[in-house]
Amino acid sequence: GDLHAGNVLLQDDDVPVLIDFASAGAGNPCIDFVRISVDLLLRFFRPLCDETVIRDAFQRIFVDGHRLEDIAEEHQLILASPLNVLLLKTAVKFRASAIERLPADCTNRDEHFAAALFLVAAQSLTMEDYESVTARAILGAIRPKVAQLET
Repeated sequence: GDLHAGNVLLQDDDVPVLIDFASAGAGNPCIDFVRISVDLLLRFFRPLCDETVIRDAFQRIFVDGHRLEDIAEEHQLILASPLNVLLLKTAVKFRASAIERLPADCTNRDEHFAAALFLVAAQSLTMEDYESVTARAILGAIRPKVAQLET
């Protein structure tokens, strides 16, 4: 319930170690994958181009489920930063892991993932440490998918 970049330390051999289990407990692991993925993006993603371009890249990754290689040609400016490349590769893997860990009887896994992502990204807008351009791009990318849930 409290998985974010501040609670992950790297050992000398780059093995991650989780700390701060005060609010740990049973829950949906999809939320933990979404939370850490969004946290990493909001802390470290460098918005090197217009927000609409970033939103399109996020839509292709988070909603359409594309791999980074599938969008690389159209989003070269975003990928000019090696850190952005690493973050987006991580986001692709976290998306797959989050969806995979939804309960077996869960239908519409993509919708559940989109709703969790929307919730976490919306919460981040209230936090000062995060990049708001990135948060708005995530929200804009998944808003159409979440709007479908309302109908």
